[in-house]
Parts: sequence; structure tokens; C-alpha cells
Amino acid sequence: MNSLAQESKKQIFKVILSGITGNLGSGVLTFIIGLLILRETNSAFSFGISQVIGPVVALVLLPITGSIIDRFERKKIVVYAQLLSVFSLTVYVFVLYYQGFSHLIYTYLLLICLRISDQFLTTAFTASVVHIVVEDDIQKLKSFQQMISSLAAIFAPLLGAVLFDILPLTILVLLEIGIELLTVAIILNIDFRLTGVPDADYTNDEPQSVFKKCSVKGLFLLKRVANLFLLYFSPC
Repeated sequence: MNSLAQESKKQIFKVILSGITGNLGSGVLTFIIGLLILRETNSAFSFGISQVIGPVVALVLLPITGSIIDRFERKKIVVYAQLLSVFSLTVYVFVLYYQGFSHLIYTYLLLICLRISDQFLTTAFTASVVHIVVEDDIQKLKSFQQMISSLAAIFAPLLGAVLFDILPLTILVLLEIGIELLTVAIILNIDFRLTGVPDADYTNDEPQSVFKKCSVKGLFLLKRVANLFLLYFSPC
């Protein structure tokens, strides 16, 4: 039991490290891309689109992420999500090299892919807490996860502002690819079955019921937003 507790502490460190590299890296790049869009286009509308992509993608994914994470092995979901980031960033490097930054549609698609990756990373780790650490460390890990999310939201714009005038976008994207690959390596070393309860055999209703409730609320919220949108733009 003492050995399991020690391994649980190591698991906490790995999750924290993967959260920092996964969320902070994409947050910095997203902020820098927003600044570049504003500088290159002088369009507040184009900049606004880059800033609203993240919340919109999160809202759209809310009803389905829970179902996907409950049905499939969570470690694979996290790894595949990170590989999606690596693939999209790699494609974007070639786009920058051959076409430059002028075609914003490719930039918007990159932001969407990064947000999808971060959404599945965060949600899957939240749902897997009971599998990753022992019971005594569950609350501690949840607190660390919330703290990482908050710190990433604070420091990503600050770090992005510092790097904005120092490094070109291509170098920043290449650095982000390295960070995402590092995140994948960390995740592969995390035991998602440390407590001896496989995902498929886990019968506790707590995480599943939470995600089902979130899915229902997400669908209801999407309906409300759609109705408000139609009401606002409908002719009087």
C-alpha cells in the first residue's frame, strides 16, 4: 500500500506536468496568433473570430465529449487528441512556408484543432482521476488541475506578449510541436489503471452521471443560444 501511495504521488507530478505543457503551450500560441491576425489584417472582426473560436468549440463539444470519454479508453483518447495537435501544427508549418499568413482560414482551422485537443485532454484527465491516483490523493489532484487551468489562463497571454516580437510564427509553431510531443511522452508514462480499476469495468456512477448531466445541460444550452441568435437576427 505504501508503494501504491508513492506511485500515486509520481502520477500527480506527471499529470501536472502534462497539464502545464499541454494547456500553456497551446494557450501561448493561440494568443500570439490572435495578435498577429490583428497586426496583419488591422481587422478587429478577424481578431474577434480568433478569440471566440475557443469558447464556441468548447460549447459545441460539451454535449459529446462526455459520451466519447465514457465509451472509449481514456488514455488513448488523450494521446490521439495530442497527436491531432501535432498533425495540425505540422500541416500549418507547411502552409506558412508555402502560402504565408495571409490565408486566415488555415489559421482558424488550426485554432479549432488545438481547442479540440485541449478539451479532450482536460476532460479525459478529469474523468480519470479515480483511476490515476489513490483515494487520498483525488482531491489534491483535482485542486492541482484547477490551479493549472487558472495559471495557464493568466500566464499564457503574458508569455505570448513577450514572445510576440522575439520569435517568428514558424519557430513558435515548431516549438509547440516539440511541446506537444513532450506532452504525449509524459501521458504515455501515466498509468490510467493505477488503482486496479480498468475504464471498461468501472461501474461507479459518479463520473459517468456527471458527464451525462453535462451533456444534457450542454444540449439545452446550445438550444438556448441558437434560439437567442435567431431571435436577435430575425427581422422585426
